Amino acid sequence: MPVFRRPHSNLGYLPDKPGGINELPELTELKAVRNPDSIFCLQTRARVGSIPCQIIFAQLQAAAERCCVWLFASGITNGRKEGEKYPAPVGILLSSDITIFIYIAAPAHLGTPVGTEGTMIVISKQRHEILFP
Repeated sequence: MPVFRRPHSNLGYLPDKPGGINELPELTELKAVRNPDSIFCLQTRARVGSIPCQIIFAQLQAAAERCCVWLFASGITNGRKEGEKYPAPVGILLSSDITIFIYIAAPAHLGTPVGTEGTMIVISKQRHEILFP
C-alpha cells in the first residue's frame, strides 16, 4: 500500500502556505500526482454479494478530466473566459454514486460555478452507496 501524503490546505484557520491547496481542482490534481494509487472511495451496489469497486485518485482525476471534455463538447459550459468574472453556473441533480463528486469537480476545474440539488425520494432499496476509507 502506498504512503498517503496529505497536502497543506489553505482553506482552514492556519496561515496559508505557498504550494498549499486553495480550491477543489488543485486538491484532486495534487492527490492524483502524489497519491495516484491511494483509494479515494469504495463504491458498492446494494445487492447481496456485491463486491465494492475501489476508485483511486488517478481514476478520479481522469474521470474529472473526461467530464471537462464532455462539458465543453456538449456546450454545457465553455468555462471561464479571459476578462469574464464568472461564467454561467451549471446545475447538477445529485444521485448517490461517485458521479456526484466528478460532476462537481469538473465544472470547478473549468472555473464554472456549480449549484447542486439533491432529491429526497424514499425508496425501498438504495442503488448506490459511497464509502470513504
